[in-house]
Amino acid sequence: PTKTTTTTTTTNMVTKPSPQPTPSKQPTPTPKKRRPKTLKPRKCHSCRNSCKMYLRCHFWFMNGTKCGKIFCKECMTTQYSLPDNFDAVMDDTEWHCPACLGVCQCEVCTKERERTERRAASSDRRSVARSLTGFYSM
Repeated sequence: PTKTTTTTTTTNMVTKPSPQPTPSKQPTPTPKKRRPKTLKPRKCHSCRNSCKMYLRCHFWFMNGTKCGKIFCKECMTTQYSLPDNFDAVMDDTEWHCPACLGVCQCEVCTKERERTERRAASSDRRSVARSLTGFYSM
């Protein structure tokens, strides 16, 4: 079946056959199968072991840098009681690590937390002592 188009001129009507699409001689490309994304082995922040199943933190600091700490599946399930749906948490783009949340149990984070608590306590003692004796007292 050929389609015809009608064009109008001022004197008479002329009908022209519409151009037929030329059949393409190239076969349609088959969609490529995507391989599952393999993660490179990384060291866990908590246990310092190299692992392939891990979560990367997506927390942005106030200075514009990203945390990016790595936590392995074993540490997240045993130490931090992550639920069984690890794959759902892996796909979460807003996941924050235990270090950013202030509950990390690794040695480095524990020492840093204790240090900041001591500093806060000593500054509190100094401010209390200044208020009792006066800053300019002799």
